Amino acid sequence: MSNAMPTRPPGQGEHFQLLDGLRGIAAIAVMISHHRPWYAPAGFASAYLAVDFFFMLSGFVIAYVYDRRLEAGMGFPQFLASRIIRLWPLIMLSLVLAGVLHLVLAEAEASGEVAAIVQLVVLGCFLIPMFGAANGLVYPLNNNIWSLFFEITINLIYAAVARWLVGRVFMAVLAVSAVAYAVPVLLGFDPGGIKAHVFWLGFARVAFPFFVGVGMSRLHRSGRMPGSSLPWLAAPLLLLLILVLPRFGGPLQLAAIFLLFPLIIWLGLACEARLPRWGLLVSREAGRLSYPVYLLHMPVYFLLEHIGWPVWIPQMPGRGIVALIVAAGLSYIALFGFDEPVRRSLRRLAARAGRGRAVRSPT
Repeated sequence: MSNAMPTRPPGQGEHFQLLDGLRGIAAIAVMISHHRPWYAPAGFASAYLAVDFFFMLSGFVIAYVYDRRLEAGMGFPQFLASRIIRLWPLIMLSLVLAGVLHLVLAEAEASGEVAAIVQLVVLGCFLIPMFGAANGLVYPLNNNIWSLFFEITINLIYAAVARWLVGRVFMAVLAVSAVAYAVPVLLGFDPGGIKAHVFWLGFARVAFPFFVGVGMSRLHRSGRMPGSSLPWLAAPLLLLLILVLPRFGGPLQLAAIFLLFPLIIWLGLACEARLPRWGLLVSREAGRLSYPVYLLHMPVYFLLEHIGWPVWIPQMPGRGIVALIVAAGLSYIALFGFDEPVRRSLRRLAARAGRGRAVRSPT
């Protein structure tokens, strides 16, 4: 192990290339796990833990980007606007796409069915969960949105209390959230947040990994995080190993969340400087596509399940490969043709609104 790593590789600002690549791996693992018969029925059974990894990455990145901005006087409305601009365009696009596909492919002809789908789209756009679905899903059109509900909630809680999340207060929050995470896991409950009967356990599921990420971000910024001489592949290989394993819970799940995921993030930071040029390119693109792939792969599966497949394309892995290609292509189109242009427009509107408030405010 080498001396402490620099707080940021030169010239990369607030961007972490290897962590981006890890986020891309986690998103693809989630996609595969949601339709395993098209890939490998026994593989990626533990990919549900990728969401916990997302929460930890979110805590790291959010604290790294916003700790100092909030200390410098960034208001809660500004923080809220920044998260809306970053997350909502693709949430709405995924729901509208899913709604249209259900109307067209599922042949929802009755007015009641059409109204129900429109209602699901509208409620989902406001992140309002539904608790009456027959399959128990709280966002029936695109249930991946459940994790966005909890991520946005914990982001807003962080922004509201960030000034007090230091020292002993932060350690107390971390300890309480660790207990809240561990107890349902040890008692054998289903993973929190996914379905209606365990939805509220999602608060316990998001809090601990998120605040671990916040703590690691502050440790990294302070320059006290140790470096590593391990190869850069150590982090992605360890993450893949965990996600591809047969499903496990109880103490093994706690070991993954409490020990291995923080270790992977540390390796992602410590080994980033050794990324080859092609690794930087792959990591950057995987990170850019991770969010649209995560949100759009369920509508893609719905579409592909309703088309007629040629007999020469085998179910496994042929359909899985097609699904990955379609999801990646749609994600690129959504990212460059919709998400980024909409976010640029919203940022300009927010900037103009901010200048307007400054002009109108009393001196």
